[in-house]
Amino acid sequence: MAVKTVVGMGKHIARLRALSENAEPASINALLEAGELVRQEAMASIRNGTIRGAGHIPSQPGQPPKGDTGKLELSIEVQLRKSEKTVNVMASAPYAAALEFGTSRIAARPFLRPALQKHRSRLVTAMTAIASGEQAVRVFKNSSASIEGANKITGR
Repeated sequence: MAVKTVVGMGKHIARLRALSENAEPASINALLEAGELVRQEAMASIRNGTIRGAGHIPSQPGQPPKGDTGKLELSIEVQLRKSEKTVNVMASAPYAAALEFGTSRIAARPFLRPALQKHRSRLVTAMTAIASGEQAVRVFKNSSASIEGANKITGR
């Protein structure tokens, strides 16, 4: 599989790191890197096998959605919450929650939860190395629909 890069990644990471000026640098950087890892995995899963435009073929139920317009993968972002020592990975596209969790009319095509699970051991290792026990990585559609990913990962 070919490796794909995201234009503006350096600027995005620099913006995230700028948020951590007054926080504990090691823990904040580990959280940002973990959040970015989940974000990149989710974006890659959407782009994998994508055919845009008239030849677009939707994904199968249970598989990550295949991108068509690019809006879904571009809506995935990482937000740092210094006061809570958490990183939120969110997709703000209006249809993101319907794809992630499914509806009464369409089966789920998750992309955030599998990205988090794929890097589970790596995330746990990073969090253990920080050793404060208060950091968390969460996957969100938005503030009203969350997945407490870190609690599932760490067994809390």
